[in-house]
Amino acid sequence: TNCNNFSTGNNAALILSTGSAFGNHYTTEQIINALDKQQKLQGNDNFDLDFAIRVLHGCGFKHHSIVLPLEDVFRRFSRSEYLEHRSKYLVRLAERAGIEALNRWGGERSRITHLFLGNHDWCHAFANN
Repeated sequence: TNCNNFSTGNNAALILSTGSAFGNHYTTEQIINALDKQQKLQGNDNFDLDFAIRVLHGCGFKHHSIVLPLEDVFRRFSRSEYLEHRSKYLVRLAERAGIEALNRWGGERSRITHLFLGNHDWCHAFANN
């Protein structure tokens, strides 16, 4: 959510995704190159790169925010790598996004009555910490 252009009233709720807290921002071309590289490394000769290019350009995003370093984007993780990555980053990202949302909102935190978590993976990671 781009909060800079969002006008709120005194009782308005503001939702900010964890995506705003990701520190790595890649261009669509960088994403396409990373996808192509990983598909080749995985031996996927049937991968339709032209389709992926059309989809990625069709999204209209200029940048893609991802927690991974570029060399790991689209790399197939082992189960243990995935679980380690998730527990290391998701809670921190959710915390940063929540703090940013609260700061942008500017209201009194004591007035918050409900907290909704909307991603099963995040909820699972949160419960493990």
